[in-house]
Amino acid sequence: ADFEINVTEAGFIAKAHTVGTTTKVVVINNETNELFTSVGEFEITEIIAGTANGEALLVDINVTPREFGLSKAYPNPFNPTTSVELSMPNDGFVSLKIYNLMGQVVANLYEGHLNADSYNFTWDASNTASGLYMIKAETSGSIATQKLMLLK
Repeated sequence: ADFEINVTEAGFIAKAHTVGTTTKVVVINNETNELFTSVGEFEITEIIAGTANGEALLVDINVTPREFGLSKAYPNPFNPTTSVELSMPNDGFVSLKIYNLMGQVVANLYEGHLNADSYNFTWDASNTASGLYMIKAETSGSIATQKLMLLK
């Protein structure tokens, strides 16, 4: 009910039909590999792509996050591992570290260049004491943090 499809300049929506919460869309584009971009939450359940000659085409779906950030760590509280998803809307250098309450780095989950995409990271705190920790993701101009509770 709350999404938007933006077709590339070389394409157009030839047909669209909605029944209930299901929409079928026929997108035509004969000049580029990209058919459309979209905004909102929805699920693609089936894709059929082909040429005018009836040849089947392989299709890749690329989902690029709109905002930099961290998902809620799961599980949290945890013992001994927890996972978090990092959303990168743009290519760039990123640092993902775990800090104790004294501000000391206790784990470095990732530090380096990432392309625009979503990434899952897991912290194995088997050799870490129970307590409250902070996870901090940082890229140029953006910071995301959240609390983690390790219970052993």
